[in-house]
Amino acid sequence: MISTLRVRARVGPRRSMVLLASVLEIMFAGFAHSAGADQADVINAFAGTGLIRDSNVFRYPDAAVVLPGGGSVFLPAESDAIRNAYLGVALDKAFGRQRVQANYSIGTIRYQRFSYLDYDPQSGRAAWIWQAGNRW
Repeated sequence: MISTLRVRARVGPRRSMVLLASVLEIMFAGFAHSAGADQADVINAFAGTGLIRDSNVFRYPDAAVVLPGGGSVFLPAESDAIRNAYLGVALDKAFGRQRVQANYSIGTIRYQRFSYLDYDPQSGRAAWIWQAGNRW
């Protein structure tokens, strides 16, 4: 019991979050593989999650910044942990010489420290690929 408490104390909340995200990623990857989806299917669903650590969120330079008026100030790098997740669906169907493709995905981006940077992206795409004849 004492060794378990020591392990938990050493892991800490940040490392346990990384561990949880890794376990979920492996579980979802195994689920997608067992579902038998492949690129030959007309409709495919996809999902994913991730956790990254950015050591310089605002892309400050490593040097001091010279202010107008002669002064200077050092801007330290601001780090943060960023969680993301996405879910989407893709359609790909061929009709003779024509092909219809479409996809749509939604996601969520969450910052641990700088929550005002959180956002929920959406993206979509549609295409109609056609061919008039054999030589064109």
